[in-house]
Amino acid sequence: MPLKTLWSQSRTVVGFANGARIAAFLICACHCVSAQDTKKDTVRNIPAIALPLPAAIKPAPELHVNTWRGNRVIKLWRGDPNGKDVALTFDDGPHPAYTLRLLDLLHEQHVKATFFVVGKKVDEAPWLLPRMIADGHEVANHTYNHLNLNDADETLVMSEIRLGQDAIMRACGAKTFSFRPPGGHHNLSVLVGAEKMKCRTYLWSDDPADFANPGADVLEKRLIGKVTGGAIILLHDGIEQTLDILPNLIARLKREGYQFVTVTELAAHLEAAGYGR
Repeated sequence: MPLKTLWSQSRTVVGFANGARIAAFLICACHCVSAQDTKKDTVRNIPAIALPLPAAIKPAPELHVNTWRGNRVIKLWRGDPNGKDVALTFDDGPHPAYTLRLLDLLHEQHVKATFFVVGKKVDEAPWLLPRMIADGHEVANHTYNHLNLNDADETLVMSEIRLGQDAIMRACGAKTFSFRPPGGHHNLSVLVGAEKMKCRTYLWSDDPADFANPGADVLEKRLIGKVTGGAIILLHDGIEQTLDILPNLIARLKREGYQFVTVTELAAHLEAAGYGR
């Protein structure tokens, strides 16, 4: 039985006395999954839940799974793997000392990207967002306070999204419906809260951990030759080593026939293709 089916069934189990028995069931089930099944990317269509699970056994959403609601993808970690689109994303800006250099570099390379900006940093450097928009980039929401939302309820999630949207609107007059939780930390309340704010949640498929400054050579090894179709590449605004590797990374991906799109474009192309729905 596929793992995604077992996981879906486990969400409806309400008769167990505690979470330990759930864990035991899932561990045993996982051993039955073939090696071939575990290598497949899984994309599931989540139905409405008839019976709420007790908080103690409420499962968190899977990280590397696209989540669909009908014909719309509401959480995206990868676009169409059969296509040649890739999305560069930059988190945690803007940073006045770095963002202009990053924008200049992307402009020279004729590449557009998505900037997941933090609201309080937008309020400190609002003049940078109109330049992002003018250069064809997407400005997206990374909350206002950059909080870990892993244990957040819907009220806090919606507040952080709303405050982030307001900061972006003040800076450039644009309203974004693209959202990424800080660190990718999320629970079901994050997805529900984002949906209520009419936002799509974006994660990533490729993370070289540039925030840790491992060295430009290490970053290149983690990315070059590893990126494939539909990739969402997680990078960070404000990292010198990221600026160092970008020209070579962009040139390599262009030679391999990839085109750079925003995350909204990536999602639209996936929905049009219907891959994994």
